[in-house]
Amino acid sequence: MRLTCPNCGAQYEVSDDIIPETGRDVQCSNCGHTWFQNSAGYDVEPDDAIFDADGDETVPEMALAPPEPPQVDPELREPEEPEPDLQSFVEEVNEEVQEEVAAAPERARQEIDPKVADILQQEASYEAKLRAAEADAIESQPDLGLDDIPEDPKAEAERRMARLRGEPDPAVAAAATTGARRELLPDIEEINSTLRSTSDRDDIQPNPLTPQAEAKKRRSGFRMGFGFMMILAALAVAAYLYAPQIIEAVPATKEPMTMYVDWVNQARVLLDAQTTNLLDRLNDATGSDGS
Repeated sequence: MRLTCPNCGAQYEVSDDIIPETGRDVQCSNCGHTWFQNSAGYDVEPDDAIFDADGDETVPEMALAPPEPPQVDPELREPEEPEPDLQSFVEEVNEEVQEEVAAAPERARQEIDPKVADILQQEASYEAKLRAAEADAIESQPDLGLDDIPEDPKAEAERRMARLRGEPDPAVAAAATTGARRELLPDIEEINSTLRSTSDRDDIQPNPLTPQAEAKKRRSGFRMGFGFMMILAALAVAAYLYAPQIIEAVPATKEPMTMYVDWVNQARVLLDAQTTNLLDRLNDATGSDGS
């Protein structure tokens, strides 16, 4: 059967067995409007059939459901008591309908889409909660909240649809976002403690070296310097010994290598002369001491 919202005109295609024979309250998921929907087999007799040929009013023997009550906001006005005659008539009709429904065989129910059944169950539970809240409000507030300003119906409908879809409440989501932004801000106490720790570390003087550590450091420096000088001497000797090969491999180094070899030869001659002179002096000194 097709359901049409009397408020916004939205249409919904649902299975016939979702609406019982006695009808039920349904809610539009577009605007949040609630109305009483009769079953697919409900048939209202025309107005002309109620009266006979002489114009006398005739009462039907049985009606499937009472006439739809007018839409009244329970928060703005108190429900009016029906007239005694009409109330007794409605009670009799309801009793007859209940007896027929109880006596009729239970027909096999078709399987309902789980999504549709879940949505209808959520709507029914939400309506029950609203009715319970309204009943509590009526008992605790005799004035029915006439002095209070009603909330925006559009915002209320959006909150209802968010709850039906399982989405979080916008107000709660905004509060959570604010809390998350606060957590992103740095902690002033933590920054101050870090700065204090850094300044304390800067004020600490390094421990003086012990004599053993200082001597070890000096020996390490001497070894490094001696090793560096030995490497330079080895390179100089290698350049002197392999000068012809270097000149042959790199002709551009002929002039500097020739000058270097000549300088080394002169140094060797000078060193040989100095060594010979020193040996002669030592021999003379040794001979004079022996005589």
